[in-house]
Amino acid sequence: MTSTRKTCKQLVHKELRDRIEALKILWAARCVGETYYDVVKDIYERQEALREKYPKKPRKGSEARAEYDDEQATIDAEVENLSEDCEFLYEHFQYAEDHGGSRAFDEFGYGLSYTEYSREYKYGGFLCWLLSGGGPSDEFQFYIAPDYSLIRVEYRYKDWFDGAAVVLTGDDEELLEEIFNDFKECGTVEYIMNEWRKTEIPEGQHNDR
Repeated sequence: MTSTRKTCKQLVHKELRDRIEALKILWAARCVGETYYDVVKDIYERQEALREKYPKKPRKGSEARAEYDDEQATIDAEVENLSEDCEFLYEHFQYAEDHGGSRAFDEFGYGLSYTEYSREYKYGGFLCWLLSGGGPSDEFQFYIAPDYSLIRVEYRYKDWFDGAAVVLTGDDEELLEEIFNDFKECGTVEYIMNEWRKTEIPEGQHNDR
């Protein structure tokens, strides 16, 4: 009899996929900005209002059908003219709206902190973007060079006294690199590293990894 239970690897990859899909939507909402977010919202709400008014297409030749076709054609044309990010946001708009709207990304996770490298445990040396706490918890780990350029990104899922990591590649890596670069351009990365140097490392003993 074949077991239907998911392996640890499958579970971790599923958690990663869920995080990535959520981030794609919230990052798109952030990237389009509040003005275009409101444009997408207006189109989305008009589409929903049309669906509510006409759960089924009205009979051909009727006045209601003409009204329906005109409004749907207008909405379709506006969607067609949206940017790639706006169109993606439109397709997933309700999720973005349910999670905070145009500012939802800024509320995602618990923020960045630096985890110092431990020679004893051979672990650390990365910026931790904590997504959830407790047991289990999960996070993205940004491994950086001394000039703050990104070396690699890992997703780590931590259960009680255990953990599993996935090194990001392809589109997932590109998304997190784009997000990391935003953290860096905002000065967040430099600030965290400077604060760590002041509070965690005695003067003259810095050893960035």
